[in-house]
Amino acid sequence: MQELRRIRFADINGLQRDDLPIACEVWIGDVLTSTWASREAGKLATYLTRYICGTHGAKSSMRRIENQCQLSKDVVRQNLVLLRAFGAIDEFNIEDDVLSVSIALTFSQRVRVLELLWRFNELVTDRERASGHWQPSQSAAWQPPVADPADEAAAA
Repeated sequence: MQELRRIRFADINGLQRDDLPIACEVWIGDVLTSTWASREAGKLATYLTRYICGTHGAKSSMRRIENQCQLSKDVVRQNLVLLRAFGAIDEFNIEDDVLSVSIALTFSQRVRVLELLWRFNELVTDRERASGHWQPSQSAAWQPPVADPADEAAAA
């Protein structure tokens, strides 16, 4: 089946389709907190992530972006160039009023997505253990899992 979505991540190696909303959160968080991003770039980035997470049709028209973001076509083009210049997107194309964008998800962003997924699963597991009386874990900072020395000795 051919993918019809025009706005997507260029590479999601290591992630599943279900992980895309979290990947969008990580990506847009980086864009919005960057020093180079304009207010208009933030609006456009928000539109792009909502498109990825949404269930609407395959086309992303410039007219829809103009209406939802209150940005002119020229401003959209300028901010797409800005996003590409700073590596937030790989490529974009506007053809017949249809926008196609390849969003760059860096390796470190993918790792953060996986860390968030791991932390979320740990919280859910803690909640299930507490029989519905969920409480945050005692440690405020995230700690990566520690390898068991017995497992390492068995593998050698």
